[in-house]
Amino acid sequence: MSIPNIISAETLASKIDALAADCQKWESGAYRTSNEQLYDLLNQCLELLYQMKGQRKIIRELNNILENRGIRTKIHTSLATKVVRLVFGECGPRGYTYSRVITAAYHGKAENVSLKKFIELAGGIEAIRVSQKRQVLTVAQQEAAHRAQAERDLLAAPGLVSFPELAELLPSDEAEHDLIVAVVRRNGDGTSSIVHGTQNKRIINLALADAGKTRSAKQVAAFVAKDAVIGPAILRKSGR
Repeated sequence: MSIPNIISAETLASKIDALAADCQKWESGAYRTSNEQLYDLLNQCLELLYQMKGQRKIIRELNNILENRGIRTKIHTSLATKVVRLVFGECGPRGYTYSRVITAAYHGKAENVSLKKFIELAGGIEAIRVSQKRQVLTVAQQEAAHRAQAERDLLAAPGLVSFPELAELLPSDEAEHDLIVAVVRRNGDGTSSIVHGTQNKRIINLALADAGKTRSAKQVAAFVAKDAVIGPAILRKSGR
């Protein structure tokens, strides 16, 4: 997606502060009565995510801002959640819901569909939250489910790249599966290199949980986005 006025690391903090100020105005004024202002805030958070995509310097600055402001996050906390915490503050379950909406739109919203229309066609913000079906699971149960899904999928998935077997990249003799975690370095000449492999079970489980979480989010986003893509096409065809 093409987003104008790409943010920079130097202007990231001021952009976040401006969004947080708009959020405070909404919460102290039209909160609970104006979905329009909420949709606009969420859309600006979504645009910020698009602008940060692949921008390592900006992502590092976002993490610095969180640390400087005493906002604690975990290593697997998503960019969407980090942005929501900076903009909306500590707002409990609402923050989780907003993060899920932004993530679903990030992965599944068509470029020619507004965030407002995406949410409306999905049945509303609450419908997107419920579609995740994660609120009934503990964190440990979520991670276990994600690991199981990723293990099933990845053992049968086509490889992104294939290479001869290397002694440094073999699973442990005590492992239940033929999976290993590799560290890949992005080179400056357009190539990538595997620079390390680990048999550490904890690291492999974390990687599997992350893979399962990502695959689940994309599946939900594709389901939510289906009507957001088809709906406008039907309206155009009918001449409305």
